[in-house]
Amino acid sequence: PKAIFILFLLSILLIFYWSQKQRMEIEEANERQLEKERESIKIQLNSLQQQFQPHFLFNSLNSINALTISNPEEAQKMIHLLSEFMRGSIQENKSEFVTLEEEINHLKLYTDIEKVRFGERLIVNYQIPTELLSYKLPHLILQPLIENAVKYGLYGNIEDVQIDIHATLENDQLIISMTNPFDSSTSASAKGTGYGLPSIEKKMQILYHQYNLLTIKKTDNLFTIQLIVPQI
Repeated sequence: PKAIFILFLLSILLIFYWSQKQRMEIEEANERQLEKERESIKIQLNSLQQQFQPHFLFNSLNSINALTISNPEEAQKMIHLLSEFMRGSIQENKSEFVTLEEEINHLKLYTDIEKVRFGERLIVNYQIPTELLSYKLPHLILQPLIENAVKYGLYGNIEDVQIDIHATLENDQLIISMTNPFDSSTSASAKGTGYGLPSIEKKMQILYHQYNLLTIKKTDNLFTIQLIVPQI
């Protein structure tokens, strides 16, 4: 009986050892797979990030080039603003996520650059509750949205254009909406590379594993983009 008990105990220990070993091997395999996915995501995000900044840089350089002849002082001002914007982008790019306050400051630099071209015609109205400024969102995710708003709101339009930016919090999700006037008869003149909004949608899918975080709505000559940012 004692030998049987010892044999039984050894069997239990062997089963426990085998099950623990199997569990550890499965966990290690899962971790290796997760690491591969992280590297893949990092590569994709870096690729999208490289698209964002050169796109804005090329547009700005084209504007500066035009201003060097028509208005050298404004060209110099735009160069300074662009330098400040790019410096901030490089410094903050150490982290994939930034606060809403940091992202809004980026937008203000961007619109200051655009105001060199469009003057007081460009009006940006921020409705951002103070308590939301510390919430996180992907770095430079809003810049292509306001580029889009400027492109479709101002190009081909000779009147003042107001862009409204709202932020709310619903069900632990930061919801940012951007609205600008939209005229389909003049939008054809606002041509671009076409990467902006699809790239944002792709980036949000990669980061949050969710679809439909970016929605577009056109009503009464208004163009509204809504971005949902889960707080994870």
